[in-house]
Amino acid sequence: MRISVLVSAIGLLLLAACIQVVPTSAPPGTPTPVTPITREQALQVALSRTGIEPEVTAVQNPRNPVARLMTIRDYFELQLGITPNYGLFEGPDMLVWVAQYEGTSYDAFPVPFPVDRTQYNYTVVVLNAQNGLPHMTWRGAAPLLPTASMMTRERAVQIALATVSLPHGEYSAAESPRNPVARLMTRQEFERRAAGGLTSMSYPYVVVWAVQVEGAFLRAFPAGPPARLPYATVAVDAQSGDIVGIYYTYAPLLG
Repeated sequence: MRISVLVSAIGLLLLAACIQVVPTSAPPGTPTPVTPITREQALQVALSRTGIEPEVTAVQNPRNPVARLMTIRDYFELQLGITPNYGLFEGPDMLVWVAQYEGTSYDAFPVPFPVDRTQYNYTVVVLNAQNGLPHMTWRGAAPLLPTASMMTRERAVQIALATVSLPHGEYSAAESPRNPVARLMTRQEFERRAAGGLTSMSYPYVVVWAVQVEGAFLRAFPAGPPARLPYATVAVDAQSGDIVGIYYTYAPLLG
């Protein structure tokens, strides 16, 4: 994962006529905010950020653009692993465009010896929805937002809930499944988390929805009372919807 905080203003946009756009997190009945920056302009800014940057190569064949309007708080909730620092912004409710492109790029940090370069498959740019100023650029192995060919978060959660509602091996069906949390990640990252941080060498580019469900899962033992585990996390292939993994744990895998 790579984060770049931009410290200088970039004059990439002319102020456009105000249009109305609804942020993805807005509940029903929320007044429609007015933002001068359109989705198309946000994607143009993101495309300009796919070029060569310090210590990272240019994105090869940037494609499959996705852009969503949300608050900066929503972005931090999506971007697992980032500690919110609202001091850099106007506040947690500040509207931003989160624009994403698919395309391969590589770490270009200079080292005095040959080394395998980290590969990034997605570039995400967070920019101010009022003036178009980019605040952060992020590159990662998995997307932050699902592309058009991937299933939605809602569908992945439905599949995961249906899965944990059935017994699996020595584990019982869920009692009172609740509080689903879903994140996009590579299957490799999912297996690394499930293994307690041990590095996995498999499936580095397969994208899954990792869906964590809270509940009561009983694990039967040949002798003695069953163990009660509070979490199940299901890996759902983001393209096919197939279940590729399920882990039961005492602690949450997704935080």
